[in-house]
Amino acid sequence: MKAAGILLGLVVIVYGELVIINWDDVPPTELALEYESSISMRPQINAADNAFVLLRQISEDDEAAMRREPSEPEQVASLAEDCRQAAATCLDLVIKRQYAAELWLELQEPVLAQYIKLLSYNDYLEPIPDSYIDIISYGGAGYGQKLLMMSAMISAVNGDQPHVIALLEADLRFWRMLLAESDLLITKMIASAYIRNHFVQGNLVLRQLHEN
Repeated sequence: MKAAGILLGLVVIVYGELVIINWDDVPPTELALEYESSISMRPQINAADNAFVLLRQISEDDEAAMRREPSEPEQVASLAEDCRQAAATCLDLVIKRQYAAELWLELQEPVLAQYIKLLSYNDYLEPIPDSYIDIISYGGAGYGQKLLMMSAMISAVNGDQPHVIALLEADLRFWRMLLAESDLLITKMIASAYIRNHFVQGNLVLRQLHEN
């Protein structure tokens, strides 16, 4: 998905560059003027209210290996490895190995807290990237969503319905907001992917909640 997203991002960037080049040769077309206007008329958002700022920070932390999954203690490392190998059954493993999952979340509490903070944002404005290297990584946010679903599943096992609902509602609201507010096709595709993952994982959490 990441490779396809980069290619799509390149298409957007190349299109923008071709428009600019065209302006130097011939009078801009109506489509070029519309493109320029759509960029210049984008609403301004205070950096403190812009989810993109925190997403970019999460992306940089991801590059710095902040989200590295625990390599110890042994039971946590084993659960993390099994979840990497079989992502679709990770939440089932969380139920069976709840102690290891709770310890994993305790070790990664700063990462989960940062993701939950991200979910509280209501506005999103991303810059138009100059090249594909300016497109941020969303892997750190994906890992945050993974931790959130683990936390929600543990709460479901414990019968804590309010906490489960609060986590799931915040997660879905944020990615729907990102889908609506983003201007880049690649960002919309990533938001759509995380929304799909939300429904797949969230459905497992709600099923477990209703069984208790």
